[in-house]
Amino acid sequence: MHFPCLTDIEKTFKSELYKKNYKFFQENKINPSLYFYLFPNGWGSNTLYTTVIIDDYSSYCGVFFNSKLAYMIKDPNEIFYEDLHKHDMKCACQSEIYKERRIK
Repeated sequence: MHFPCLTDIEKTFKSELYKKNYKFFQENKINPSLYFYLFPNGWGSNTLYTTVIIDDYSSYCGVFFNSKLAYMIKDPNEIFYEDLHKHDMKCACQSEIYKERRIK
């Protein structure tokens, strides 16, 4: 079984995070606070593993398929967390659903 290298994934995520929001981290003199979720991919493709990284401070989340960054979402909606819980993240072409806000 081939597991993605979490060190490489973390480095990629932080690099993209700093590109998007470095000023926030610099002004607050903090480093990202990361949470990792790793699980087998649930949909039919050649991808073996999905890794989701969530930064508590900036509210950015990154979704990786194997070691490749598929997309990043800031302040994802409840659908994102439901799919994370089900271990069934959408592919990049469907990731916009995680940005849409539902009106209650």
